[in-house]
Amino acid sequence: MASPHTLYCTPKMDIASIGFSIWSAEDILKASVVEVTEAKCLQNGVPVEGGLRDPRFGCIHAGTCAFCGQTRHGCPGHWGHISFPIPLIHIAMVAPLVQTLRQHCPCGVVSKKRVCPCGKIKGKYTWVKSGLAVHKNGEVCPTTDFPPEADRFLVRVLPVPPIHIRPPLTVGNTTRGENDLTYRLVNIVRKTHSLSKALADTLPAHVAYERYEALQHAVACYMDNDKVGTNRRNSNRREYTSLAGRIKGKEGTMRGHCMGKRVDQSGRCVITGDNRLKLSEIGIPQSIARTLTKPVKVTDHNLALLKEALVQGKIRYAVLPSGARIDTSVTQPKIRVGWTLEQSLQDGDLVLFNRQPSLHKMSIMAHQVRVLPHNTLRFNAACTTPYNADFVSMWYTVVYSVPLLTLFFFRMVNSLLSTGGFKRVLPPSCSTDCSTEQRHTLLRETP
Repeated sequence: MASPHTLYCTPKMDIASIGFSIWSAEDILKASVVEVTEAKCLQNGVPVEGGLRDPRFGCIHAGTCAFCGQTRHGCPGHWGHISFPIPLIHIAMVAPLVQTLRQHCPCGVVSKKRVCPCGKIKGKYTWVKSGLAVHKNGEVCPTTDFPPEADRFLVRVLPVPPIHIRPPLTVGNTTRGENDLTYRLVNIVRKTHSLSKALADTLPAHVAYERYEALQHAVACYMDNDKVGTNRRNSNRREYTSLAGRIKGKEGTMRGHCMGKRVDQSGRCVITGDNRLKLSEIGIPQSIARTLTKPVKVTDHNLALLKEALVQGKIRYAVLPSGARIDTSVTQPKIRVGWTLEQSLQDGDLVLFNRQPSLHKMSIMAHQVRVLPHNTLRFNAACTTPYNADFVSMWYTVVYSVPLLTLFFFRMVNSLLSTGGFKRVLPPSCSTDCSTEQRHTLLRETP
C-alpha cells in the first residue's frame, strides 16, 4: 500500500496562483505520523515509542525508517504532533489576533469602530508581554472565550519536525545529547502533561492557570525566544535556540546556508588605487594569480602553447582522462591531447570583480587581468563610483573560472554603456558630447 507521504509524478499543469497560509490543526494531523506523548527520548539506549526519538520520525543512521521503510538516503523524514488541552496563542500572530478581537462584537458584526452598530461598546483588548496573555478591559481573557474568527491565530496542535531537522549530538556511535529543539519539545511535553493533570484533577483555578502560563511560555520560546525573553533563575546556562533563531540572524539558515558567500575559484583582498591601469583592467597579486586556475582542454590547436606554458611554470596541475591528477611542481608530464590542464591567471584573462553588497548591476563587472607584484588588488581610482568603493578596510572578491560568455556580458565596458554608468567614470564633456563608439574607446583606453 502506498504511503500518503510518497511523492508522485503529476502531469504537467499550469499554475494559476500560489497561496501561503497558517498550517491548520487539521492539516497538521493529516501530515503527522506519530503523536508525541512521552517526554523521554531514550530508554536504556532504545528510542521510546511516542517519544521525540520515535523511529517513525525518520532514519538518519544505519537501518531503515519505521514508517516508510527507506534508508537514511531515501527517507525524507516525517512529522509528528503534540496536542494541547487548551488553545495557546501563536507568538508570531499576536498583532493580527488583537486586531481581530478589537473588531469583533458578541452580536457577530465585525467593524473597526469602537461602538458596534448594535449599540454595544466593544471591549478593550491589549497584549501583555510579561504574562503572554491578552487582556480584556484590564483582565485576562481566556483563549477559550475567543470568537471563531480568532481560531486561526491559536495553536491547538503543535507540529513536531522530523529528526532530520533536529539530529541528536553524537560522537561516533554514542549519543552525547539532544538537539536544542528537542530539549524545548521535551519541556513542552512535560508542561502539557502537567496542565492536563491539573484539569483532570480539578485543581484550583490559579494552579491550573499557572501551569497554562508555563506551557504558553514554553511554546512561545520554542517558536521565537527573542519575542519572549527569559525567566530562568540561572542565567549562566546557555539558552536553547528557537525555530526563528535557526532561520534568522547571521548564523541562521538563510544567511548562513542559502545566501551567497565565499565560493570556490575566487580570491578576496583589500584594494588600492593605481591610475596606471586602464578602466577595464585590474591588478592581481602574483600570489593570487598563481593560486587561481581554470581548466583548459588540450587540443591539437593549443598543444604547442600549453607545452610552452608548462615549461614557464604557468600550469599547476594536469588531469588525465582517467581522473588522475598530476602536480606539475613535482613532475612535468608529457602533455597529450585530451588531457585537462589547470592554468594559472595570465595577463589578459577576464575575471569577475565584486564588492558586496551588490546593490545594482555595476557592483559586479568583468575586468582584464594584469599580474603585478605586491599583495593588494588594484584598479583605476575612477572605477570607485560604480562599485561605491573606498580604500578603508573593504574586502573585494575576484572570481575566476567563469564561462567566457558570462564574462563577456559582465565586461566593464558593456556594463557601463548599457546602464549609463559611463557618466560616473568619464569627464562630463565626454559623457554628454561623445558618441557611443567614442565612449567605448575612451573606456577601453583610459587613462
